[in-house]
Amino acid sequence: QSPTQRRGDHTVDDALTWLGTTGEDPWCLWVHLFDVHDFSLVPPAEWIARFGIEYDKSVPVNSVEWRERMYDPELTFADEQVGRLLAGIRDQGQWDSTVIVVTADHGQGLTDGLKNHGWLKHRLLYDWCLHVPMILRVPGEPGGGRIEPLVRTIDILPTLLEALDVRGPEMEGESMLALVRGGADDGRVAYADALNLHDQHAPQKWKPEYSDNLYSVSDVRWKLIWHETHPENVELFDLAADPHELRNLAAEHAEQVDRLKAFLDEHHAMEMQAPRAGAGAPSIELLNKLGYIEGGDEGTEA
Repeated sequence: QSPTQRRGDHTVDDALTWLGTTGEDPWCLWVHLFDVHDFSLVPPAEWIARFGIEYDKSVPVNSVEWRERMYDPELTFADEQVGRLLAGIRDQGQWDSTVIVVTADHGQGLTDGLKNHGWLKHRLLYDWCLHVPMILRVPGEPGGGRIEPLVRTIDILPTLLEALDVRGPEMEGESMLALVRGGADDGRVAYADALNLHDQHAPQKWKPEYSDNLYSVSDVRWKLIWHETHPENVELFDLAADPHELRNLAAEHAEQVDRLKAFLDEHHAMEMQAPRAGAGAPSIELLNKLGYIEGGDEGTEA
């Protein structure tokens, strides 16, 4: 383990220790489990044996086969750590006064990503990367259900503020509590970007058509992926008919391209600048330790 990364059970050990110091004071705890993102952070050998897996240093950890085999077991390991954390909250008698959100930053392409779009990891804007889990528990609100309408990670903060009855600043996200209570779909639109021209781990070395800053917008049925410097590569998918995003309909439905592109323009999406090194920016050394700078295994199997 490095100074910037550690296995999930160790992280939860520290979180539980910290929780034991909070007493009756209000608290906010953010726990980041990095295991599935980093293939050097693997569950204990005795734990992983239940999946019939033995660690073999001769097997490259960046191979598609190894990553595919380890993905679900590592998710299961992370899930167990979340369970330990929730059990600790219950043991402290704070379950009925604690708001809980579980989510993730992105998915991975793995075998399906390679087959469908020629890319193993993340940094692209297909739904295998963008469609992440979100579990929300708010004491006093209906539980055990599934929200069918589109929601976004930017909706988490407004939801927390409403749940805590805290007035927050104006923001693009919207609270999800009305949907939790059975309210109707309010027509949210989901946005994402991949600034590949600023990212040394981006796929352009292996997939030149992705050598661009990418911007996506989706309204549940239609999804646009706009290529900033090569608009001729624009992609449009009908997610209702083509959930795996295999058929580009941009040439057939120019009106949908124009409609969704207008959202990007109206929100000045492509005017944002990627962070530059300097005051307030993460150090190169830190980014390298997190796996975002040094060249390596990104996409080499493609």
